[in-house]
Amino acid sequence: MKEYLKEQLERTNYWLSFSEAKNGALVALNIALMAVCTQVSNMNVVFCSLTCIILLVSSVFCLWSFYPNLSNKTQTNQNGMAANANLIFYGDIAKMQDKNMYINSVENRYHININANEREQCDDLATEVLINSQITILKYKLFKNAVRVDVCAVIVFIVGIICA
Repeated sequence: MKEYLKEQLERTNYWLSFSEAKNGALVALNIALMAVCTQVSNMNVVFCSLTCIILLVSSVFCLWSFYPNLSNKTQTNQNGMAANANLIFYGDIAKMQDKNMYINSVENRYHININANEREQCDDLATEVLINSQITILKYKLFKNAVRVDVCAVIVFIVGIICA
């Protein structure tokens, strides 16, 4: 069980890192778009300002995703899903009520038993997998919101160029 949980933690941390990289790239893109917007000389000031404000909102979503979660507590989920859960996918893991539900699901599905001398370490690993899965979900939600806001900014920017 310990090895399974270590591998799962590595997978979850990979997705967590990937989500952070995407958010960082979007912040950089937003800054570049704001620079381009302010350099377009014949663009209406209102459209330029509106575009920059929308890009700033998107950047706030991205930057919010970098706010550290220093808690070691998982968010509780009332539906207690586990029967059809993909126990490798961070999205399904994040929906687990607690580490015990996750550990029990893994034990039952994959027929993996925890050695008595590894119980505490497995509990800690499962907690970390669960917390990191929840953080990853939040970061991807913020990224999706930021991209939606960016689409609005690009539309305003294009309208501003056309109206110039």
